[in-house]
Amino acid sequence: MYRILIADDERLEREALKFILNKGLDYPIEIQEAVNGREAIVKSRSFRPDIVFMDIKMPGIDGIEASGSIREALPGVELIFLTAFNKFEYAREAIHLGASEYLVKPSSESRVLETTERVIRKVEQAKKEMDSRKNNELKLSRAAEYLENEFVYTAAMRGMTESKFMDYIAILDLTFKAGRGGVMKLFYDSYPLQVEGGYQKAILKKRCALILKKRCARAGIQVLTNNELAVIYFLLVIPEETDYDGLDYDEILSDTAVRIKEDLSIDVHIGTGDIFTEPRHCLESFSTAGRSEHGQENTSGFPMDLEMAMEKAVMKVDRAEVDRVFGRIRDWFYVSKTPREDRMQFILELATVLKHSAAFQTPSGIISGVTPKLRATDPTDRLISSFKLFLNALLSELEHIREIENDPAVEQGCRYIEENYSKDISLEDAAEYCGLSSFYFSRLFKKKKKITFIDYLTKCRIEEARRLLAAGELSIKEISSRTGYSDPNYFTRVFKRVEGLSPSAYRSRKIRKGQ
Repeated sequence: MYRILIADDERLEREALKFILNKGLDYPIEIQEAVNGREAIVKSRSFRPDIVFMDIKMPGIDGIEASGSIREALPGVELIFLTAFNKFEYAREAIHLGASEYLVKPSSESRVLETTERVIRKVEQAKKEMDSRKNNELKLSRAAEYLENEFVYTAAMRGMTESKFMDYIAILDLTFKAGRGGVMKLFYDSYPLQVEGGYQKAILKKRCALILKKRCARAGIQVLTNNELAVIYFLLVIPEETDYDGLDYDEILSDTAVRIKEDLSIDVHIGTGDIFTEPRHCLESFSTAGRSEHGQENTSGFPMDLEMAMEKAVMKVDRAEVDRVFGRIRDWFYVSKTPREDRMQFILELATVLKHSAAFQTPSGIISGVTPKLRATDPTDRLISSFKLFLNALLSELEHIREIENDPAVEQGCRYIEENYSKDISLEDAAEYCGLSSFYFSRLFKKKKKITFIDYLTKCRIEEARRLLAAGELSIKEISSRTGYSDPNYFTRVFKRVEGLSPSAYRSRKIRKGQ
């Protein structure tokens, strides 16, 4: 549907133009009228036309002034000026305002329709470009969100080399002066409504993470989060231009906890590790985060660092570490002054948390068949013993999954990328093609190929771009399109990041070498 506003002080002119458009156009249209410039401005605010037929000479606010106001509010509107005076001054002013067309009254029916159809095609093309841009922005946003999750997960669970750490920082378009690992735990029992499903928890975690990001942004701190596990792992990234020594982190994070309580009515604990300036210390910072708390009093009585440590050990499928952390949990259970019911409830909740976290390591995203069942009515010794058996069963299932991981699924994913890199494909598309969950496919792909999905896709695209540039037959825009980049400017940025020089410079160098 194309919205058209006709602004003319002569009723017969408006009716004639409306009749011509309704009769002669094959496009679906909606037409509204305005009798002067002021009414045209007012109606354009609510009607939001795609095209405005504007008579230049009208009493009061004339067409030129009205069009300027309309264009300020609606930069993409197409203007067709109408006038009975064929004077250069009017045409020049119309061009200055970005008019699409200029019609001298009276114009023939064929001239009106030809002009309108030409303008409609411009509107149609602009809408397609806008939709494409929004779609690309959405996919880029999803890719950035995935990379952010992967970055924080790896930093918190395994640590990483300085080069890999800085690669993530560059891809996410950040600068790094210092960092600090952190964790946020949500206490769902404090929420006024019963939180049962994973979807409800995911929404609450996402909203809490957003509040944390907004609060830290005011202090000049970038926050990257991973919301996929039982608690929110986050990385505070202090940019190069920020004086991190002058920041009051305790105040910022305590204020965040209070704000979350006020806005979402849920209690949270926020813990942070030590500040680090060398990326190799990021894992150590996350490891100590659970022992630092900002916000509400810890009503669970359970040390957050033990929960984090067990989750990490299970995610790594490290039996020795699981046994070590289990010993610490058992000792806490027997010596803690926390009421027994609360201690037992914690064990039950921790089992649920671990099962949920482990599910991300599986192809289907589901953990099934883990026994034995834990019951709050069990005697203390039996509950602890059952929890140990539960951990062994969980590890056995994860070990079995890792044993059957094989190259065919990854190779299938590589073929999918190599055959479709010229299209707008995503990690989710490749995972679905291979019949795997996106999280599992991502981890498996990186483990087998020693490179992420995004990096492999970029590698295939840049290799083809180099070949096409060396051939010298296509424009940069055409090469961009053929290698899966709808935006030539973005293609140029990626190419320059990978190759160290722009596509044009690369082509020129190849041509000189060929000569």
